[in-house]
Amino acid sequence: MNPTMLEKIRVDDETVLNRETSALQMSSYKGNCKSKFSEFLAGDGSQMSNMTFEDVMIEGMRFEVFVSFLNARLTSISLATKTDLDGKEWDIKRDERQNQRKLIHNKWLGLGPTEYKIETTWGVISSANDPRETTDAYIEITYK
Repeated sequence: MNPTMLEKIRVDDETVLNRETSALQMSSYKGNCKSKFSEFLAGDGSQMSNMTFEDVMIEGMRFEVFVSFLNARLTSISLATKTDLDGKEWDIKRDERQNQRKLIHNKWLGLGPTEYKIETTWGVISSANDPRETTDAYIEITYK
């Protein structure tokens, strides 16, 4: 997978996300998304907003895409792929599911088992697995 493929992410036939995408553009989005655009104030008074898309195909992999804005600027996109263990929450321990997802992400990104990020001219792509999070392992794209 070439990292430049993640500089722009197509979530549907008409919508492409990149570092130029603004919260204002996405606030009126009516397409296929899991959670609609939502806004809230952070403790420091900054304006935060986010939305989630399901079943976005990127380079042959299907992802759930979580988009975050800070003060109307797109700051990050998180991707989580589906695995064989999805839908088996009661049968499979969460750690096992996270580990499988992290391995899939690293392989897809071309990272070795101990590598975790790719730096580009436009941002950083990282393969993350934070056990304190409520979500499983994910790929995070942080824009400069």
